[in-house]
Amino acid sequence: RPTQVFHPKCVDLLVDFDDLERYSAQMQGEDLFVCLGTTIDDAKSKENFFKIDHDYVVNSAKIFKKNRGERVYLLSSVGANKKSKAFYLNTKGKVECAIQALFPENHYIFRPSTLLGYRSKRRIKELLGKYVALLFYPFLQGPLKKYQAISAKTLAKGMLKVGEMSPKTTVFYKEHLKGLFQ
Repeated sequence: RPTQVFHPKCVDLLVDFDDLERYSAQMQGEDLFVCLGTTIDDAKSKENFFKIDHDYVVNSAKIFKKNRGERVYLLSSVGANKKSKAFYLNTKGKVECAIQALFPENHYIFRPSTLLGYRSKRRIKELLGKYVALLFYPFLQGPLKKYQAISAKTLAKGMLKVGEMSPKTTVFYKEHLKGLFQ
């Protein structure tokens, strides 16, 4: 769907992810921000979820690399790990590994916990998760700080800020992003 972002350097490219090669010529630039993802409820099956959250993302990055793209900024999830027994976290971990392999020197991975902000579709489980996250927010300190909820707007600003800085760090949690604005 359109992003509603209007900027001379930003182009909305609405694609059929099952036929990405058709859009290959338009998938050019220096930076690729990948924020694609769904839920298993919306995908209706684990197979569809994997196709959307893994295959579409990795295939987009492959085309971008073929077109000499330079850097990838990937929205992942706190707890992502290709060895996880949890399907969601396992999938996110596999995506991270694929992006790291494609762009070993120029990848930035963002691992937020619960995302806060407007949703066009109401998701009951997600809504419940937001309230739980906000309730436990004060208790999530020290090593647990990465599990604090973050607004989608703060995350997006952080991703852009990282793009301006090109830091050596490649994996970002909430505490890293907040530190960028101080």
